[in-house]
Amino acid sequence: MGRIVYVKVERKYAERVKRLLSEYGVLRHDVPVCRENDHVLFPVCERCEEIAKYVPVEFVERDVAGRRGYRTYRDRLRGVVPEELFQRLPRSFEILGEIAIIEIPEDLQQYEKQVGEALLKHHSKLRAVYAKEGPVSGKHRTPVLKLIAGEPVYETCYRESGAVFYFAPGRVYASIKLSGERLRVAQQVQPGEVVLDMFSGIGGFAVLIARYVQRVLVYAVDINPVAVRYLAKNVAVNKLWGKVIPIEGDARRVAYALRNKFSRVIMDLPYESVSFLDAALAAVREKGMIHVYTVERERVVLEQLYQLGAEVEVIYRREIKEIAPYRPKFVYDILVHERRCSNQ
Repeated sequence: MGRIVYVKVERKYAERVKRLLSEYGVLRHDVPVCRENDHVLFPVCERCEEIAKYVPVEFVERDVAGRRGYRTYRDRLRGVVPEELFQRLPRSFEILGEIAIIEIPEDLQQYEKQVGEALLKHHSKLRAVYAKEGPVSGKHRTPVLKLIAGEPVYETCYRESGAVFYFAPGRVYASIKLSGERLRVAQQVQPGEVVLDMFSGIGGFAVLIARYVQRVLVYAVDINPVAVRYLAKNVAVNKLWGKVIPIEGDARRVAYALRNKFSRVIMDLPYESVSFLDAALAAVREKGMIHVYTVERERVVLEQLYQLGAEVEVIYRREIKEIAPYRPKFVYDILVHERRCSNQ
């Protein structure tokens, strides 16, 4: 029946490892999680050695005993996709509620319908499969998705770290790949903090922070009116009114209007975060924290901050995933020691 690669981890680390595997896009959804005594085994599509930097894990192989039929959606495509292209079939994809989102290489796009149908058959709870047709684009950060199997889904919901998130596929961006990061940041926030999420989307960071921290106030900003509508819905569904303030508008204007108000600023807009650093500095208090998610290297971020007259310290840095071929994404936690700029 073949062998499957698993990440073996002590039960107490299981949830953290699951989030990291999802973030790196290597967790398999077509093979069940296993248990061996006080360990949990997560099936993965490839060995992600990076995980071992954060949690003690072991990579093991196991036979898939007692399973009949197809082990993965890819097995359903043997004989359909030419052998020379079969190994190019994606091993990872996202399942968000009733939909799956998959990125299909260009040389396999003639088989996208067959790929979608195979996923639908393999995951009975799915109603639709969408293929990414390009990066998230435009000022509204709209994903470019193409329905390749099933029926159009205009709204669905998924769970992340105990919270529920509703969204509209193709109209707003949603992903679980940053679930580990969102929880990491939420666990840093202290009671009494006032937080600015400059590019909130449907509320991934804002909702988790409000859910996990007592006496916190999060201003969640997005320029996409559809995203703000779902942000408000997610705040309501998770019973967080009074802890999250949804704002539809330009993040720079909001940051300058509320200058010196925030102990923490979150900037998850990879291609443009650096161009908003002036606004983040205006909004954050001295000794406050800025979490920057960007495609730029640390040197570029620090040069921009120094030009803006800030004395800062990077206290955490990590490459978290590729958002495009050969284009990694980084996170920098930046402590602001002092600002000497006119933006104050």
